[in-house]
Amino acid sequence: MNVLRPNGKRILATIEDTKEVKHNGIILPGVEKRIIEAKIIAVGDEIEDMNAGDVILIDRYSGQEINYRDQKYLMLKLDDILATIDQNGQSPMDASTGSVAEAL
Repeated sequence: MNVLRPNGKRILATIEDTKEVKHNGIILPGVEKRIIEAKIIAVGDEIEDMNAGDVILIDRYSGQEINYRDQKYLMLKLDDILATIDQNGQSPMDASTGSVAEAL
């Protein structure tokens, strides 16, 4: 079976954040969030502190989109990652305000 494996300090991810932008309960078409969540699928051999399954925050326009076997992936550089989300499953982004949660 063919598997995509990133080289060096690169990361293969899929976009997790597909929520629509709303203002006062109205969906704003064509408006996208600037910072999005992505799930790591694989990491290059030079990356030690991230693993497959980790959820990260990236700029919407980061990385190179790759279509492989009818799946969309992002190939990211290590510098494209803004933050790693805590493994307890809670996003640090407050959905109602778009600001970082108080706990951070």
